[in-house]
Amino acid sequence: MPDHEHPSSPAGAPSAPESLPEGARSADAERIYAELFDVSPFPAVVSRLDDGSVLALNERLALRFNLVLVA
Repeated sequence: MPDHEHPSSPAGAPSAPESLPEGARSADAERIYAELFDVSPFPAVVSRLDDGSVLALNERLALRFNLVLVA
């Protein structure tokens, strides 16, 4: 296994460099997941289970249901 992969990562997915502080790795991971969520070709929504509040939805979902995204 190449040293840039983590055993629990999907094949070929790089892990966070160990030399970065934990907060930096967390912020970088959050940014990457947000970008992937936004550009996903599949409609996606993130909601809170306890009250059903929608926390985020991507452009594909907005297009599917004719919603307008605001910043």
